[in-house]
Amino acid sequence: MSLMSFSQPRPKQSVIDAQPVKCRFVDVQKVSVRNTFPDAKTDMVDKLVWSFESTEVGDADGNPFVFKQWTSTYYGSDRSTLTKFIDSIFGRRFTQDELANVEATMPHLEFVLNIEKAVAQNGNEYNRIGSIQYRDPRVANAPKPLKKAVVEEPITDPFAE
Repeated sequence: MSLMSFSQPRPKQSVIDAQPVKCRFVDVQKVSVRNTFPDAKTDMVDKLVWSFESTEVGDADGNPFVFKQWTSTYYGSDRSTLTKFIDSIFGRRFTQDELANVEATMPHLEFVLNIEKAVAQNGNEYNRIGSIQYRDPRVANAPKPLKKAVVEEPITDPFAE
């Protein structure tokens, strides 16, 4: 049994221009990655990978675009990437009980991801999530308020002499 394996190159993903994209939540996975801090006490650290799939835009083959966001696994600290991520989506801080329901609720929600185009150090272009907003379908489909009609005739002052 060999300890090494040959790494197959990943298929090149299509890159879209910077734009807002309607997406649905696909999955969140917990992965262990190498700790990059020089004074780290552990070699590995856990991260969450949040996956979103476009619902209205696809690549040339008709496949939806997949966007990923990496965060920490701890919620509550103002410096935590998970706290910043969840708070930016919903616009408020969650309690411990509310946070337990977020993952179960997310597959039923729509999101608008503001996608940015970036260039990696090796020169390859890729997409990254600039910001993300929860899109409430009740608000999106609500009737727009009527605009008041603009009166174009001048109104004469009845008290003018």
